[in-house]
Amino acid sequence: MGKSSLFFIQHYPHPSQVLEIGEIGILKLSKEHNLKLRQTTIQKLLYAANQALSHSLEELSSKILILSMKLQDLERLNKNISDLEREVGRCLYMHNKGLKPFAERLKEKGKHARKVFIALGNKFLKIAFAMIRDKQPFMSKQTDFHVLHEINKKLSYTCLIIPTTEQIN
Repeated sequence: MGKSSLFFIQHYPHPSQVLEIGEIGILKLSKEHNLKLRQTTIQKLLYAANQALSHSLEELSSKILILSMKLQDLERLNKNISDLEREVGRCLYMHNKGLKPFAERLKEKGKHARKVFIALGNKFLKIAFAMIRDKQPFMSKQTDFHVLHEINKKLSYTCLIIPTTEQIN
């Protein structure tokens, strides 16, 4: 859900509230809160609010309260996901040689370290979902990257070490 959609659901959950502030009020809110609403979007929002069939605001007050609580939960979850992305990105930056060139390119472009970490976290998610979709392990473009070697590093504390091709031959 986008920034402007969340804003209106949080602050103006009932169609009557949207109609009450009107076009000028929505335009003012858009500028104040950087919602980037175009004139056509504002017109569509007002049209939808005008055509909406709904119970009165008083009848829906308890449901609006529940909606508000759920939106607060969503906000906390989004923050937690963002924090996790940044932490995963930081770990990848420090320990993953395969993604190091990507991070270095971002740093050369002048990106702040936090943004680099978030970009790495996003990249990791894309790689992970591609691995699940394709049912294939990650294959780095780095010449010194070997999947079995990386797996062995992760499993070295157990007896589940997989023999590499050098060990087999």
